[in-house]
Amino acid sequence: MFNLLKKDLSIPSFLGKHLSIFSNTKNISGLSKIWFELAKKYPDSVILNDEYSKLTLTTSDFVRLFSTCAAALQKLGIKKGMKVAQFSENSAKWIVLDQAIMACGAINAVRGSEAPKSELQYIYEHSDSVALVTDDIKVIEALSPLFAKKQPKFIIYIGKNDISGLKNIIKIPFYSFEDFVKYAEDKKFWPTTIEINDPATIVYSSGTTGKPKGIVLSHGNLLSQFAPIHTVIKVKKGRHFLSILPIWHMYERLCEYYAMSKCAIIDYTNLRNFKKDLIRFKPQYLISVPRLWVLLYDGIMAEIASKPLISRMIFNFLLKISKICKKTKRIISNRSIYHEKTTILGKIIPFFVTNILMPIDKFSMKFVYKKIKDALGGKFIKGISGGGALPHYIEDFFEAVGVALYVGYGLTETSPVLSVRKEENNKLYSVGPALPGTDFKIVDPTTFEEKPQGQKGLILARGPQVMLGYYKDKEATEKVTYEDWFITGDIGWLTKDANLVITGRMKEIIVLSNGENIEADGIEAVCLELPYVSQIVVTGQDKPNLTALIVLNQDEFCKVMPKKANKDPNTLTDFKAFLLNEINNKIKSRVNFRPFERINDITFIKEEFTVDNGMMTQSLKIKKHVVCERYSQEIEAMYKK
Repeated sequence: MFNLLKKDLSIPSFLGKHLSIFSNTKNISGLSKIWFELAKKYPDSVILNDEYSKLTLTTSDFVRLFSTCAAALQKLGIKKGMKVAQFSENSAKWIVLDQAIMACGAINAVRGSEAPKSELQYIYEHSDSVALVTDDIKVIEALSPLFAKKQPKFIIYIGKNDISGLKNIIKIPFYSFEDFVKYAEDKKFWPTTIEINDPATIVYSSGTTGKPKGIVLSHGNLLSQFAPIHTVIKVKKGRHFLSILPIWHMYERLCEYYAMSKCAIIDYTNLRNFKKDLIRFKPQYLISVPRLWVLLYDGIMAEIASKPLISRMIFNFLLKISKICKKTKRIISNRSIYHEKTTILGKIIPFFVTNILMPIDKFSMKFVYKKIKDALGGKFIKGISGGGALPHYIEDFFEAVGVALYVGYGLTETSPVLSVRKEENNKLYSVGPALPGTDFKIVDPTTFEEKPQGQKGLILARGPQVMLGYYKDKEATEKVTYEDWFITGDIGWLTKDANLVITGRMKEIIVLSNGENIEADGIEAVCLELPYVSQIVVTGQDKPNLTALIVLNQDEFCKVMPKKANKDPNTLTDFKAFLLNEINNKIKSRVNFRPFERINDITFIKEEFTVDNGMMTQSLKIKKHVVCERYSQEIEAMYKK
């Protein structure tokens, strides 16, 4: 059925080594079986703490609850290979039902309940789902026309609203989570034989372009991630993870599975309560997308900006010293991707700079930056960033203040992790080396000939985590397959020690009318370093030059233009010229800058790009094609001047 199914997805040798906690790794064919083994060894270890859903579970509680729910699913007619739509946001209840579905050998088709209802209708029908799990009554209402055609076996509601009144209206077996658990109490679970290559889940893409695709991942795909990820994160029993990302996002989901497998405690939070939950739960680990690290940075800098002038000046001076000190340390220790050819002589100046500045940096670390770590809970060990490019200025800042960030790379199609930076070689601006058992190859996008080390090209990957294929879409599967390699669609290069550096995405490359190719992501990233730029989309496909749509940071705008804060910034020619100059100076400062990469004109957009207005995905990525369509007239106007 799937083109990529030809590869051997048996348990790789390195998996058995790192999953020695389990009594017989060779018999671990399905993901849910891990938890049974874990509960035998650590029955009283808390692994899920969801105070918002009022559900805290030890390993034995978790196994008892999901296996009981699996028995109820079997009683309601769920069999191996059937699909259950799971449209919900993050919670411990989600994980319980997720594993109950998998324990039956069934497959969950997942997406967030806040996704556009038209997408959820499409996914439910496309996935051939026979039942629904959701936390949103509006999702049930949106899917009701489909239910009229083919009645689902049941609906399980895991939200917080009272649904007692709806039970009389909906003529389908309809349970709250609590009612479903009660229904399951006297049911017997019949274990299902699950093979390593059996599909476990269908994860629907967040739809930045076109209709979402159903990415089919097997039990073997998921299991193959645990051991290599542990070599990087090295989580210990009892440590706290703070969970904030959408659970249907494969990055969050896999990290939760991994943390649970190590008896770490997952504390659930949300954007509204994130700041106070950092203090309340005091997490050692935070897994997040770049947008959240940017928000953390913005919050810290806003706090600094509220201090008296002398305090701000001292902090900024110390921060600059720390950045220089950390950068020279990287050059000396061969951890700078842009100084790989530095000779011993070339390291002499960085050596002296480091030693001169080190006492100031140590002072700052001990007495100044401690407050930043306290804001993260005070027990923070490391943060992992993935799901997109982390801006360089964010990396520089957190390195300077002593907050360890490890950036990884992957796609939903790769379950999702392909690489993560390592503690012993944490090279900033890279996404680390390939995980054990995973390979990268950099090729020419047209000929697929392999590029020499250090040269940019299309990134190919292979490993046991690569998906089975796109559900019911053989053509799309074949388009991302080259021999036994998966075509990532990303552009990058490999350092001397095989760390991968991502520079852009094939689909996001802008081709000017003169044929020049420009990676828009890199330009947008440096522009976001400017305090005035909150969001930006660079445009220029088939045009003579680049332009940009910008959402202003209103607070910063009001500081520089207090008397004109209520005016349309597009009419303020002086401010527009000032910001355009600042933007182009930033772009010029990039490594390997090319003259045609300058921005020729900008237009300010009043409306922020958000999930609610359809211009961002639920994983907080801007839907550039939607933005460009919505503001096509504004874009065209910039080229008519």
